[in-house]
Amino acid sequence: MDLNNHVENCVELQLSEFEMLGSMFPNKGELELIDPGVISDLQDFLAERLPRDKISKLEYNINLTIMEAKVIISVALPDTYPNTPAQISVHSGHLGRTKHSEINLDLRNFQQTMDPGTIYIGSIVEWVQEKFPDYLSFIEANVLAPLMETEDKRTFRMWIHSHHIYSKTKMKNIEEWARELNLNGFFLPGKPGFICVEGLEKNCNIWWQRVRAMNWQKISCKLEEHDEVQKFRSFSNIASIKAASDSSGMKAFINYLEEHHSSHVFKDYFGFDGK
Repeated sequence: MDLNNHVENCVELQLSEFEMLGSMFPNKGELELIDPGVISDLQDFLAERLPRDKISKLEYNINLTIMEAKVIISVALPDTYPNTPAQISVHSGHLGRTKHSEINLDLRNFQQTMDPGTIYIGSIVEWVQEKFPDYLSFIEANVLAPLMETEDKRTFRMWIHSHHIYSKTKMKNIEEWARELNLNGFFLPGKPGFICVEGLEKNCNIWWQRVRAMNWQKISCKLEEHDEVQKFRSFSNIASIKAASDSSGMKAFINYLEEHHSSHVFKDYFGFDGK
């Protein structure tokens, strides 16, 4: 069998498996393609309308709820999967860095027991559903605890600096997790990358646990703020300001911060006031 036919057989299996997963997770948001156009590209490849070097990886997230914890299984398939290993990782805002490392190491060990040439993402999902509770033993108590009426209702704000933000998956997660947790703010993709989120302190901390658990070259929280005015927020939603950055450079970023009563943080990011 030549290489092209080999890849075609693999792609057919991938599409068949994805369709099966769609029947397992039919509800909106449970099975999410990173690039919705990749399915039609793979179908065009099988129909010989698109060469192999023009097709992208099939990448998707499977979003689960296990013991009230949100769990994401991220999947990226090389075009020769299932004959070569899939890239799979598990993320949850309810696990710390150590437990993330443990569950993903154990997942890789389980993956190595799969027979080459056999699709196995469904088996991975079952493994995560069964094993995930075992990794909650050292969870911080406040993460899964219900929100108490006595909780501080002042707006809490986090200012975060990253070496860079280019990944579409990371940008998607940054935005969607903020919306899920009712947080406002912004993120500025590029190198370096900047993020601000604001809302209830507990929700900001849950969001931050999820975000920093992703694979970063370097990311840190530069500043935390409590607003003395309850429920006052500087931002109306969570949004990317990439367009402003591309067109006007750093001056646009400074103006954006000034418009949102936040110019004081520029010095914390860059070490000078930007005037």
